[in-house]
Amino acid sequence: MFFKKIIRSQLGMSMTESAIAIGLVGMGALAAASLSGNMTNSIKKSEGIVASSQFASAFGSYLYTSSGCDTLRLKSSYSETPESISIENWKYMGIDKFEGGYNADGTKKTKTKYFDIEALEANYEPLPADAPLVKALEGGTPVDMAKSILKIRLVLKSGNKPSEYYYNIPVLRNVATGAIGYCSDEKSIAETCASLQGVYDPALPEGERCKLAEGCKVKGYYQVCTPAGAGCNLFGTETEVNPYTGGASCPAGSVATLTHRATWGNREPSGKKSSTMIDYTKTWYTCLACPTP
Repeated sequence: MFFKKIIRSQLGMSMTESAIAIGLVGMGALAAASLSGNMTNSIKKSEGIVASSQFASAFGSYLYTSSGCDTLRLKSSYSETPESISIENWKYMGIDKFEGGYNADGTKKTKTKYFDIEALEANYEPLPADAPLVKALEGGTPVDMAKSILKIRLVLKSGNKPSEYYYNIPVLRNVATGAIGYCSDEKSIAETCASLQGVYDPALPEGERCKLAEGCKVKGYYQVCTPAGAGCNLFGTETEVNPYTGGASCPAGSVATLTHRATWGNREPSGKKSSTMIDYTKTWYTCLACPTP
């Protein structure tokens, strides 16, 4: 009996032991495959989140440029109700047209390796009844423009998780048609012209596009910074005087018209080991003398 046990142990594992061993190896392989699959999914998910964030950031930067403004103006008009839009002529990841939603066959209109565009919508912020108007010429015809905000909503979907991004684009909006008149740098120039009681004509050469009212004359410029303090000197001098008056004022017969305003914060010492953030505002004025109607 003793010799039979020795012989059996030397022959190896029994059928039962072999089955158990094979089962353990199979379970280990299954666990390894499951872990590998989870790691792959995790990597893909991380790549999708990073790619979505990068796209949203690049898209936002583009919208605020002159090129982005030109692209937004390709759409004939916008309303105060969100509606789908497309962005063309901006290449990203090899795609030069971006839009949300689905095609007639159920496929996504814009699909990348890392994410899909679920929605791309735009609408105007409601226009206040007393919104200041900017006079401009389009094809020689006077039109009224109003300061407005074009609100853009972008929804990107990576895997099963959608991410929403919002952008507010300052524009001048054609009151009659709903089209974007101006945005980006040209918007600021047109607004400055309007503040001088002029009419903006984009068809004229640069530097001659602002037509002042007949007989109006500029009687100097000045700027004021408040509150008075060291922070005012971060952007020029604290106060620039009008050469016509030698002070921050307009000469008799002219009216001060606000043409620009800038705000910023500056941290200044308020004790031995403490400091306080001071908010500064610098305002630029133009003195305009126009004939009395």
